[in-house]
Amino acid sequence: MEGEKVKQLLTHKIKQMEQTVTQQELAILNPIDAALSKENVTAKVIAELRKSLTIKIKDINDKENYAVANRARIECKNLRVLAVKICKSGREEAIQIQKQWIAKEKEVVSQIEEVENYLQGDQDRIDNEKEAIRLQAEREAAERIQNRVKLLFDNGCSYDGVNYSILETTINDTQLKVMDDNIFSVFMDKVKVEHQRELEMKEQAEKERLAEVARIEAEKKAEAERMQKEREELEAQQAKFKAEQEASRKLQEEAQAKMQAENERIAKEQREKQEELTRQAKAIQDAKDEAERIERERLLKIETDRIAAEKETLRIEAERLAAIEAENKRISEEAEAAEQARIEQERQAALAPDKEKLLTLAESLSTFALPEMKTEAGIAILDEVVVLLQKVNAHITKKVKSL
Repeated sequence: MEGEKVKQLLTHKIKQMEQTVTQQELAILNPIDAALSKENVTAKVIAELRKSLTIKIKDINDKENYAVANRARIECKNLRVLAVKICKSGREEAIQIQKQWIAKEKEVVSQIEEVENYLQGDQDRIDNEKEAIRLQAEREAAERIQNRVKLLFDNGCSYDGVNYSILETTINDTQLKVMDDNIFSVFMDKVKVEHQRELEMKEQAEKERLAEVARIEAEKKAEAERMQKEREELEAQQAKFKAEQEASRKLQEEAQAKMQAENERIAKEQREKQEELTRQAKAIQDAKDEAERIERERLLKIETDRIAAEKETLRIEAERLAAIEAENKRISEEAEAAEQARIEQERQAALAPDKEKLLTLAESLSTFALPEMKTEAGIAILDEVVVLLQKVNAHITKKVKSL
């Protein structure tokens, strides 16, 4: 309140000083005009000089206007020099007064600023204390929120950007900030109960996962034994088919069709089981990843090692299944090649008599006894017959070789 009165008093004094300066400046204006008029430097004289602005020198031969312009210029120069002299003389006193005003301004302002700075410093001290109290309150509130968030995370809560949640228990950012400590303590008791329940659920899920992995391994082992048995049966059938003739060929074709269908069925089952294994592995991985997000670093490392081992087991199993499939394909291809060789052998055996006859025919054509011709026309025809017989011989030989 006292500071406000001091400010009002200083403001009033400054306005009075400004009004005094303005009045003094106005008083100075009349002596200036009087000093200039005393030496005949008046607006009327200047107006007369401005009439010379109409003077125009036509060319270098216009001596009359040149002389008039020169006289007018000299008059302007003389009046200008006189005006400068008068104004400089009058300014000296004004400059001294200005210096006095500046000195007085510094003296008064220095005294006023001393009071102002003192009051400002005292206000700043109070304002700084208020700001320090506000910042301390903000820091304490922030630490309180951080401690609450740490408690939530330490007890298994997840954060989606707005809510902290565990199972069916949740709290948002606003509630976390405004909640009373006693109410928050009760809420944390509930969170801890939910956290324990979640850990038990994860433990049970892990047991079920391990049991499922064991079941899958047992199924894969049984599947491998079944495939081994089928492969042995297939090899026995192939050995039997090789010993049979025409009747066994039909049975071989049926067996091959059955084997192909069985292989396709096995491959389909393998794909479906592999897809199921992949889906289960992904589901397990997703569940594990969710658990890893809230586990400690130690548990994270253990879980990562376990996952790596499981992946390696799945990779080895996939390679083993691929090897079995490749082996089945190789056996099938060998059986098919053997059957083709057998069929080709039988075909060649069936063609052998005809091929021998055709080759005999071709040979007989080359050794055929030709009649002796007496005339040129007969000789020409006989020559054509020889060429034709040679072509027929070559044609028969080529066709027989291509059979």
